[in-house]
Order: sequence, then structure tokens, then C-alpha cells
Amino acid sequence: MNTTCTQCAAVLAQGVRFCSDCGTRVVEKRAVHSHYMTVLFCDLAGSTQLTDQLGDETMFELITRYQDICNEVVSDHGGYVAKYMGDGMLAYFGYPDPLKNSANAAVSTALRIIERTREIPVRGGEVSASAGTATGWMVVGGANIGAAAAETMAIGGTVNLAARLQSEAGNSSLAVSSETGRRLDPTQYGLTPLGSRNLRGFSDPVQVWLVAKAESGQHVSTFVGRAPLRAALRDAWGVAQSGQIVSVVIQGPGGFGKTSLAESFLEESVSESNVFTIRGQRHRREKSFAAFRPFIFALADVSASAPREAQKTTLAAWAPKDALPGLSVLCDLNDEPVPPLLRGPMIEKAILQVLWVIWPKSMRILVLAAIPTKRTGSTVQTS
Repeated sequence: MNTTCTQCAAVLAQGVRFCSDCGTRVVEKRAVHSHYMTVLFCDLAGSTQLTDQLGDETMFELITRYQDICNEVVSDHGGYVAKYMGDGMLAYFGYPDPLKNSANAAVSTALRIIERTREIPVRGGEVSASAGTATGWMVVGGANIGAAAAETMAIGGTVNLAARLQSEAGNSSLAVSSETGRRLDPTQYGLTPLGSRNLRGFSDPVQVWLVAKAESGQHVSTFVGRAPLRAALRDAWGVAQSGQIVSVVIQGPGGFGKTSLAESFLEESVSESNVFTIRGQRHRREKSFAAFRPFIFALADVSASAPREAQKTTLAAWAPKDALPGLSVLCDLNDEPVPPLLRGPMIEKAILQVLWVIWPKSMRILVLAAIPTKRTGSTVQTS
């Protein structure tokens, strides 16, 4: 069945990826669900003053040139331009196609757009752009499907955060969230802290970072060695791909590089949208389930920046009925206090119900756990 281009309404043959008339990328309407990705919001600086200085026709040509740059650079880095809002541009990295590191791709795109925007010739001045990127889970799906006003819409605090970060960046600068900064390659990019900022729409202060390219000549580190352990992880992943749930425990003394081993293996094996990272606290490993909170928020599409009542409504609509009390306690959304001795069992039961009821039985699952030990040497145990 043929469809029409959402940009120019041209009839498209089945299976094409780009419109043959206008070149717009074709994105099929997909079921609405969560994606882990990076959002880039980019904006021209001082556009109102530029319009007064250059005139409407010249400004129209300038914005068209700027949008052409955005289209080209975003496409070159595997991203997707979701929409333009005047001289603002919203792009997704990790949707519709997953990326192994959407943060790197988005940051590289933003810096390149800023660089090329400065090269646009302007009479009596210069053009500059600023950008913001944020990484996290969000709900993505088609909105206003039709030739006149189609768009791929993402909903969640991550999208709002990217726009707020752009306003904090300043001319010719890129501001990123902590999650984006954590995923960047330190050999390629340098981070400068701007401190905690009170951003509109967010109840808690947000850590903001400026990003620039790292100085040339910086040593590029690679993960080497551990060949038998890496081979064991690859074997475990091979078993998981056959449809089995596989649990792997990496044990070794402190400083051995257990986490680095797991992260290196995941980076080379799977896309980031297929990875949930749960970081526990060693001194509370038998008591705290707090590390599962962002995990549940992501699965339930609960926005951490949403009002409490909205979070409760979203969680209740998604959670298995018997799991809701325990998940409400985990997410601090319970109306009545729960005695400490009952909290742990309630949360544990709820999490197990989520794993067995919500997750598809056909999902390929590999669980990696890095556990410190006082013994010398290291092991990879699979079950």
C-alpha cells in the first residue's frame, strides 16, 4: 500500500526511505513506546535583531541556509530532524534507528552546526547558534499524521530539558545534561561545569555542563586484555540471542575493571536503547531498591518532572494490579506510610511481577552484574 510524503504530499512507493520529490526522510508510523535517545535543540541567536538588520527576504534566505546545514549535519550523524520552529530545530538521535551512543552523535552534530553557522556570510555582522542536548527515556510516536501537519513527537522531561539547556548555553555554545555528559567519550570532548541551575518546569536544580572538543593530541584509551572474560561474555550473549534469559556475574577485586569490562562489551555488542543500567550502592546493597526507580519510570513512561498526581496516574495505568502498591512505595508515590519491615518485600514482589508480566517472553535478556570480592583474580559466572 502506497503512502504520501508528510512534507510535500507526493505519493511514495512502499519501502522507500526518502521522498523522491523533496528528499524528506520517510518515517513509518509506529506504535507509541519508550526510546532511550538523545534530543538536540538548536536555535539561532539574536534572530529578531538580525531580521531588523537584514530585512525579511534576506533573513528568510539565511534561515533556509541554516536549515539546510541542520538537515545535512543531522543526517550525516544518523539523527532525525523532528521539526523546525522558526529558527529553532529539534532533532532525535536514537530514533527511528537505534545508535550505540546517541549522546556522542548529538554532541558532534551540535558542535558542527554551531561551527558551520558561524561561516554563513552576513552583511555587517555574523551569525551564531546555541544548542542544548539531553539524554534519557521518552515516549515517541506519530502525531497529526497527515500531509499537512505530520510530526514525530517525543514526550518526556528529556525533551523539555534539551530546550531549557539551549537557553542556558549562550552564543556559539552547547550545554548538556549530566546524563549526556556521562556518555561522552572524554578523549573527544571536554566538559566545563556551569553548576546547578533552576530551570523552568523542573522542581529540582539541574546540573548543566558546557561541551567543547577536546584538545588534539590527547591520548585515546582503549579497553585491552581480559580476552577469556570477553569471550565468556560473548558466549553468554549468544545464548541470550537464542531466546533464553542469561544471568552473568563478573567478580573481581576492587580496581580490576569489572564495570569497564561490562560497559566495553555492551558498547561493542548492542545499541544503547536495548540497555538498562541499574547502579546500586554497595553499602546498602541488601536494603535499597532505589536503583530500580528510574528503571520503573522508564518502563511506565513516567516523567520525573511531571506533577506528583500525574506520575501516580501514569504509573497506575501501566502497572500490573498486584504490583501497584509495591511500585508506588518504590517511587515514593504511596499515599499512606509503609513500615520499614514491609517496604522491602513489597517492592521486591512488585519488581518480580513487572519482570515476568510486562516484559515479552520472547525478549532476549542478558543480565550483567559486577560484584567486588576480596579474592585475587577474576571470574565470569553464567547461569
